[in-house]
Amino acid sequence: MSTLIAADAIAKPNLPSGGSVIVSYGPVLGSAHRVGRALHLRDNPELGNPPGRPLQVHRPGR
Repeated sequence: MSTLIAADAIAKPNLPSGGSVIVSYGPVLGSAHRVGRALHLRDNPELGNPPGRPLQVHRPGR
């Protein structure tokens, strides 16, 4: 997998829309999209995670 593809997934991740999200099942690309979504949440206080607060990660079943 190209590093540029992973970098693009971090910069422009698949974001939730209409209650669902497109998931990439490849380990590198899927992880890149997860990192991108976390960074997107971190940079958008109106989404519920203001700067200076730790990122809250929801882990179903835990």
